[in-house]
Amino acid sequence: MSRNMLIDLFSVVWLSICSYKVVLTMTIVGVFEPDYPIAKDVVNKMFDSFIK
Repeated sequence: MSRNMLIDLFSVVWLSICSYKVVLTMTIVGVFEPDYPIAKDVVNKMFDSFIK
């Protein structure tokens, strides 16, 4: 396997993991938001730590 292929593969995996996390958090927020407004703050903090 060439180095570029490996990097492409890693990028695809990383993107799918990120989008999976986004979908998961959207679902969690959608389910819990009406009852627990604090859930949104927790999710925002999580995303901040992922980005930084």
